[in-house]
Amino acid sequence: MCQNSNQDYLSWATNRMISTGTLPGEVDLQTDASRFWSFLDKPSQPGLLKLIEVWRDRNSNGGFVVGKDIPSRALSDIMCHLMVWEPIDDGHDLYVRLAGSALHRRYNCDITGKRTSEIYTSTDQAILLADFGYVLRTRTPIYRRRQIVKYGVQQALDGEIGIFPALSPDRSATWFLIGLFLSV
Repeated sequence: MCQNSNQDYLSWATNRMISTGTLPGEVDLQTDASRFWSFLDKPSQPGLLKLIEVWRDRNSNGGFVVGKDIPSRALSDIMCHLMVWEPIDDGHDLYVRLAGSALHRRYNCDITGKRTSEIYTSTDQAILLADFGYVLRTRTPIYRRRQIVKYGVQQALDGEIGIFPALSPDRSATWFLIGLFLSV
């Protein structure tokens, strides 16, 4: 995503969240999103590149469907890095349907069955909801680089994230497929 589309996205996301009341007052989406979340034009993590390839193939053949395309042999070597999230509460929260085992390092526990509002700060939750809204509206994936810094100096985690639209098992709703590939 180029710089102009990043700016367009932030404008759209901020306006959407303000109009729907989902943007907490203390969140400055422009500052907070760019501090630790940056858009990627070209992901470089091999696992994310594989996920992009599989998603594109399945999406061009009727859509990527939870329960049919995930889990699957095509994704078996990266399943531990994948999550499936279902929108709930009219899109104001997300329910974690599936979280791969490699994600325990990021979250220090199994987050399957939790709501994202239980896992993330209000700032991160607002950024995620904006991302998911954008993916839902455009039906296109978003790729981000995510850095987590402790004490303002030490980089604790660094990785690439892909957020993809996916169809629910009965194909009646859009859920989200997330790939999180850490490099540190």
